[in-house]
Amino acid sequence: MLIPRTRIANLTLIIAAAICLLIGTPARGQTPLSYKFKKGDTLKYTVAIESAETDRIGSGEHRRTTNQGMDLVWTVKNGQGGQAEIAEKISQFRRRLESTVVRGWEFDSKTGKKLDGQAGKDLNPLMEALVGAELSLKMDSQGAVTDVKLFHKMLEAIKANPNLAPPWSPFSEELITYTLRQPMLVFPKEPVFKGKTWSQKTQFLLPNQFVFKLDTMFTYAGPETRQKKTLEKVVWKSALTVDGGEAAALEPSLKSSDIQGIAYFDNKAGRLVESTQSEKWVIAFAKQTYGSSRDQTTTIRLAP
Repeated sequence: MLIPRTRIANLTLIIAAAICLLIGTPARGQTPLSYKFKKGDTLKYTVAIESAETDRIGSGEHRRTTNQGMDLVWTVKNGQGGQAEIAEKISQFRRRLESTVVRGWEFDSKTGKKLDGQAGKDLNPLMEALVGAELSLKMDSQGAVTDVKLFHKMLEAIKANPNLAPPWSPFSEELITYTLRQPMLVFPKEPVFKGKTWSQKTQFLLPNQFVFKLDTMFTYAGPETRQKKTLEKVVWKSALTVDGGEAAALEPSLKSSDIQGIAYFDNKAGRLVESTQSEKWVIAFAKQTYGSSRDQTTTIRLAP
């Protein structure tokens, strides 16, 4: 996971020219980017995550491929002073897993497909709790997010099952929150101009208590016409480091990583239209006796 997920990213840019600030308008060739909110506005996003992972323990390997999708609904509850209160809801959730030990593992809230056996007893209630539950947050016109609150129903489902307790749960509170925040791209207050680069540092916690740290370099690539609309294009590339955190005894060592993404933003409407991030990394643990690799793509699109 990237994530973003989703994953999904924060931006900081150079201040516009002094003369631009004095007259209060952007200089020629510069574009101020911002979200626009109106009470009652509803946006629908689809999130698709495709990943192939391999875990190595000694001479053995465990491989798995995962296809996960969510339909998200954003509703602007209120807006004042450039900040909006937003409710985010999962209207559909689907997840399919194939591995060296599992075949046909599938859940889909739309078709009613559920898991069988012990996996079903552990995970069906949790994934069912995802659908229809809400996350609330506050977001300003640059996309900066504060006061994120995960839905109570979801937290209850995690706590009710000891098999989903940290550190190994694939549905930790932090990962769920991170995934739901992915359709967000943060802009600076200053106007941007084509070719400018800037950086942002972020981090998130994996279910096994490893801390992933990302140092991301963004580039504003200028306007681009897609489906007869003029959209603003942003690309990025991230350098990854891994901190063992609470699992430091496993001695994590990053062997390689390649994380990059691209996003399109409708500046006239003030909303993200599309975002895609690909990530590949290989990590070794405990002096090569255990290792893990991931090849994942996360795509977010605004639904018509």
